[in-house]
Amino acid sequence: MTDNGEASGMSETRTMVRTQVTVDDVRFLLAQGQDLDALKGAIEAAVRSGPRFVEFIVVGNRSVSVLMSEGTKVVISVDTVEFDHRDNGDDSAPFGGAYDLL
Repeated sequence: MTDNGEASGMSETRTMVRTQVTVDDVRFLLAQGQDLDALKGAIEAAVRSGPRFVEFIVVGNRSVSVLMSEGTKVVISVDTVEFDHRDNGDDSAPFGGAYDLL
């Protein structure tokens, strides 16, 4: 035990910021490295200019395209979660399937 009562060799839990984008009640967790300000701008531009697709990378490093229009409801929230080294925003290396558990 250390002086503060913790077992020696224990490290602090690493965390990261996780952004959730909900589009018409469908939840998407953004991958790390996504530019939230750019995404907000793309959503706003799509709403102003008429329906168009907005693309972003979600957890699992998968690319998602969502058709945004004037009637689309979007909610963005931010939370702190435990660090996941796989979540790096690289859509050329997706993860999340059964093979990732091996």
